[in-house]
Amino acid sequence: MRNLFKDVRYGARALARRPGLAFVAVLTLALGIGANTSIFSGVNAVLLRPLPGVSDPEALALVYPTDAGGRLSGTFSYGHFREYAAHAKSFDGLAAFAGSGLTMRDGGRAEHVAAQLVSGNYFSTLGVRAEHGRLFAAGEEEGGAPEPVVVLGHRFWVRRFGADPGIVGRQLVLNERAFTVVGVASKEFQGTSLPKSPALWVPLRAAGAAGVRTSELANDKSSWLQVFGRVRRGVSREQARAELDAMLARRAEWLALGASRWRVARQLLAESLLLALAGGAVASLLTLWTSDLLARLFRLMPEDTSALDFAPDARVFAFATGLSLLTGVAFGLAPALRASSPDLLPALKDERAAGGGRRRRFTLRGALVVAQVAGSLVLLVGAGLFLRSLREAATVETGFETSKVLLSHLYLDPSSHSRTRGREFYRQALERASALPGVRSAALATSVPLGNGGQRGTLLIDGAEAQPYAGVEVDRAYVGARYFETMGITLLRGRGFAEQDGEGSPPVAVVNETVARRAFGDADPVGRRVLADSEGPPVEIVGVVADSKYRSLGDERVPFLYLPFSQSYSPAATLLVRTEGDPAAVASVVRGAVESLDAEALAGQAMMGEHLAAALVPSQVAAGLFGVFGLLALLLATFGVYGVVAYTVSRRTHEIGVRMALGARAPDVVRLVLSEGMSLVAIGLAAGLLIALAATRAVEGALYGVSATDPATFACVTLLLACAALVACLLPARRATKVDPMVALRYE
Repeated sequence: MRNLFKDVRYGARALARRPGLAFVAVLTLALGIGANTSIFSGVNAVLLRPLPGVSDPEALALVYPTDAGGRLSGTFSYGHFREYAAHAKSFDGLAAFAGSGLTMRDGGRAEHVAAQLVSGNYFSTLGVRAEHGRLFAAGEEEGGAPEPVVVLGHRFWVRRFGADPGIVGRQLVLNERAFTVVGVASKEFQGTSLPKSPALWVPLRAAGAAGVRTSELANDKSSWLQVFGRVRRGVSREQARAELDAMLARRAEWLALGASRWRVARQLLAESLLLALAGGAVASLLTLWTSDLLARLFRLMPEDTSALDFAPDARVFAFATGLSLLTGVAFGLAPALRASSPDLLPALKDERAAGGGRRRRFTLRGALVVAQVAGSLVLLVGAGLFLRSLREAATVETGFETSKVLLSHLYLDPSSHSRTRGREFYRQALERASALPGVRSAALATSVPLGNGGQRGTLLIDGAEAQPYAGVEVDRAYVGARYFETMGITLLRGRGFAEQDGEGSPPVAVVNETVARRAFGDADPVGRRVLADSEGPPVEIVGVVADSKYRSLGDERVPFLYLPFSQSYSPAATLLVRTEGDPAAVASVVRGAVESLDAEALAGQAMMGEHLAAALVPSQVAAGLFGVFGLLALLLATFGVYGVVAYTVSRRTHEIGVRMALGARAPDVVRLVLSEGMSLVAIGLAAGLLIALAATRAVEGALYGVSATDPATFACVTLLLACAALVACLLPARRATKVDPMVALRYE
């Protein structure tokens, strides 16, 4: 220990004699360790930190089905979930959940709350306890229960009801239906849809009241449930997977000096560890700032529904400390061992390579510079692409008009609105909205583009006699007359829906051009018959419309099927109103027209521009993250190039002195230093470009309006990094020209 303390004191004094080098080294390490620690904070919050309030989370596993092509489809139908849950012997239970939005009324104005529809064994499978009251029983979602029940989330209970324990037993009105509060979940439990925390949970059997069609519970072609399970004690995950592989017919997949050589090396290693630990300390301070930045970027929902905790905990600081020690040892041990075993005779004679002597042009330091520049370029290209994507996303061609459209979300209580009464309400609401001053057109739809994307199913195309119907996977939505006109979607062939396409009329459909191309090739699909539902009658295609964005702005040629709103019925719908001027000016008038028919039917309003802005949030998050870490990469590359070139110049001070004594001028010295430094940068840039060209294709699907190999982005990033490297090389080069040749000749 006495030797260790001596090593540390000596190392500290040695660094104090070179404060500039120490500062650059500490700052470089702080940025590198800080960036990695910040990324680890996100990984820790999303993946490593156990689900709060859950018992033995290591035994839990998500279960994903696969489609016919072997691709993960992510969700189960209700029938398939029930079948698998009943026969999976490797699990103590399989549970299901799905997100939903509900309108809650509790003696005041309606409030839209985030909810989860869950199976009855959801809480028991997770091992969650109740703060007050009880949680759902294993058979809670079965039919025949006396009344709908609900469990409140702790945050929502505190915010909305002031942590009143008397809430248990009270009734809340959710989507105009009475639900009895049976309990409040524990304070720690935040749900299973991170980063969003639901306000409440309702049983799956209440799906109809929650705005989900009750027919979806019986439709095995409709996949909408996420499933997880608790692996039985004594059963390995491999055994559980094998059972599912057999039971699901390969449709399920799991996620988941005088002194000894060592004495000299130890002395030099102490300096490296001091630098690394100092860098780690600064990095820990940076992590406190970046954790708040990450929380801001991921705060996609109101504060009470944001469940991810990015605050550094013991695991994060342990990671920073371990990374600092690993960095100090990994990058200090090799040079320490090399320095501890030099060729003693040249060292004692102070022999150095002269101007014409042989010198290794590509050393380990050079390789590290090349790797750093290449890696930095890849990150900066990613940042540039996402920043350009965010800018382009605001002007991306959606296939529909995004201005002058007002969205009014409607919901009718099924218990008080029969199918006939509901149809009449929608008819009158549409008539009154269409007749308002300043309104060009109005239409109804069950889903809005860039919202929930509509329902997904299989469209069966009437084909050859041997194979009467061939299937095409499509998304679909029910829309009313004048929908395409109101949304500004171009009609390519045939017609749109009209008033005569009512409940008693022959069933019709409109497809987008992707469906027309995939199912019919160059043939005209108008007049052809398809099956929109395997159990329903054939439907005639009456029109083809242009493609547009449906689920996200990154959609590319998604097959979509439109069916008449008037030939179906849903208690939930959206009234779309296109106006002559600012839609905000008519919002209150439309609200009054709707509430004059039913005071409680309006669940909320939004402008199409606001709706579109919500779809840009993922791009904003990606651009923010890549922008921050791209900037760190630029700083790291600049400091790295500067450090290596400065060290090289210090090692060649004697040579530079000889050159200047023999008549070399300052520009000659600058060119000498720049040629060596920038040659390494050029190699790094070339390698980085090749890597980036291959790597950016992996994020091509997340980019809007910009190619993954965008030449402008690649050129700008390469020029930026080259200029930063040039500045980093110029600083030590200029300093080298100011050395007195006589002093340089005596340089130790």
